[in-house]
Amino acid sequence: MATAEIKTVIKLQLMIGIILLFLLGYIRPEWIKSLLYGEVTALINTGMLYWRLYKSHKRPVKSQEQELALLYRSGLERFILIAGLLAMGMMAKLHLVPLVVLTGFMIEQLVFLLGILLVRYPAKIKTET
Repeated sequence: MATAEIKTVIKLQLMIGIILLFLLGYIRPEWIKSLLYGEVTALINTGMLYWRLYKSHKRPVKSQEQELALLYRSGLERFILIAGLLAMGMMAKLHLVPLVVLTGFMIEQLVFLLGILLVRYPAKIKTET
């Protein structure tokens, strides 16, 4: 996965996130903070992935074992950070709606997956529809 693809997906996530915020703001304005928290958490996840890919392109190629260790480390770092951020979003002190936080996170993650498919295979998707 190239860093240019990730940049495009981040832009797509931002666009969809803003649209969702406007729609939810019209329907349930008190949930905007919760949705925004979930969306930002997903964007942090994508941003960390971009950062790791960018760093890996800038350094010389290492052995396969070192590359695999870096892949595991990156995945573990992202998992721990996102789990911690989502757990903080569920705390009562922040006055967020947990279900809306998770919904914002899940929607942005789905946009990430669909965005990667659109960026990687645009011709296949266009011809099949």
